[in-house]
Amino acid sequence: MAYKPSQRRSIEIEPTEPNLTPIMNLMVVLIPLLLSSAEYVKLGAIELNLPPVAGPLTQPAVLPFEGMKNFELSVFIMEDELVVRSDEKGVLDKIYLNGDRRKALKQLQRRLYDIKKQIPVYYKNTNSITLQASAGIKYQVIIDVIDAVRVYDDQNTPIELFPDVRLSAGIL
Repeated sequence: MAYKPSQRRSIEIEPTEPNLTPIMNLMVVLIPLLLSSAEYVKLGAIELNLPPVAGPLTQPAVLPFEGMKNFELSVFIMEDELVVRSDEKGVLDKIYLNGDRRKALKQLQRRLYDIKKQIPVYYKNTNSITLQASAGIKYQVIIDVIDAVRVYDDQNTPIELFPDVRLSAGIL
């Protein structure tokens, strides 16, 4: 008696090419969608300006004309205090962080608002401020100070203080 041959061995699998049409349709939709949402990601970031790299120390000191003076204002963030300093006048104010950081930041805003009102008109960069944090300062404290130096809320009316914030290396 002869056995019937198996049909599984006789069926040959034909090679087929993958159908790329659905994948291409998906790419046609996804690429413009991703490109259009790329701008919204940028809006969530805080823009900071890093200070310029210092040139050689052998450059001759050139005194700027009165219309070219830069207004250099710095806030030093330390463990227990915030120090507001100007290159021209030295230390302007010390604000102590005695527990309530929000109260100290409000005091910083009021002081910066007073400084902003007293800036003479012949300075050319009255919208920039430099922040310097000592080692060990938490990132959230730096972000809170950045938010405080940008805008002052005077009875629910936002007043622009120093929107161009520069971060500098730690305190020497």
